[in-house]
Amino acid sequence: MASTPSDALILDLIEWLGEDGQSYHDAMERWRTTCPRLDVWESASSRGLIRCAFEEGRGLRVAVTAQGHALLRVARPAAVS
Repeated sequence: MASTPSDALILDLIEWLGEDGQSYHDAMERWRTTCPRLDVWESASSRGLIRCAFEEGRGLRVAVTAQGHALLRVARPAAVS
């Protein structure tokens, strides 16, 4: 991952989403207020690190992709259990 001002925040987003992901609403609320001027959400999505999908009984969810988990393992091995 190239070093840009939002890279650390992208890793924070991936780490926060965790293994099970979060509801779309919770994810948007948190990241809209955390970094409203940065393109963290858009960058993570366009890089294929996160995805949105509807899950039966759970609604719209945001989850980390395999590529996102791999990046987190390399960039922050202590964050991955």
